Amino acid sequence: MYILYEHVLLGDNKALKQALENKVEPVDNQMERSGTTALYQACQDCNLTAIELLLQHGASMYIQNWFKSTCAWVLLMQADNAKDVQHENNYIRCFQALLAHERQHPPKQSKASILDIKDGFGKPISELIERKLSLDEPHPIYHRLSSVLQDHIHERDDSSKSSGSILRHREKSNNNSKPTALTSSSSQQKKEEEERRDGET
Repeated sequence: MYILYEHVLLGDNKALKQALENKVEPVDNQMERSGTTALYQACQDCNLTAIELLLQHGASMYIQNWFKSTCAWVLLMQADNAKDVQHENNYIRCFQALLAHERQHPPKQSKASILDIKDGFGKPISELIERKLSLDEPHPIYHRLSSVLQDHIHERDDSSKSSGSILRHREKSNNNSKPTALTSSSSQQKKEEEERRDGET
């Protein structure tokens, strides 16, 4: 068993932190039988401290186990069994930790990142909400998670639009400045030619 995975499994966050700082093994090692990573197990246990530690040290939230499940998926499936408000809040915090990390450390392709988030979080939430539609009072955690997700996507979309607007503004400014420089250069050359002709005369 991998050391990081074992520390998470035992809930020993102090030992996990020490092992991560000492870089005892790759942070995304996967268990041979299941493909589970330490981060996946931390999400399954709803261990916020372990999740944050692993993310800080480079753990990937996009790795799938052998059953094609991501950390987000297992977190949502665990939320399906939340016993009370305290447990619900724990899952919300863990879920927000994943989203916060994704905002701070987006993949190189931002558009792909947004699609990954929608596929990784949106679909499971929709499925879980659908499973509860037959109840008179649907479990509120699904709607809360869905709200967190939508806020995240809107923030990412707004951020992308702002970045694009700034880039277009810079390009426009550069384009506007180029003709001025060329005109100035052309005027200077014309002036020098006139002075040279006057001198020859």
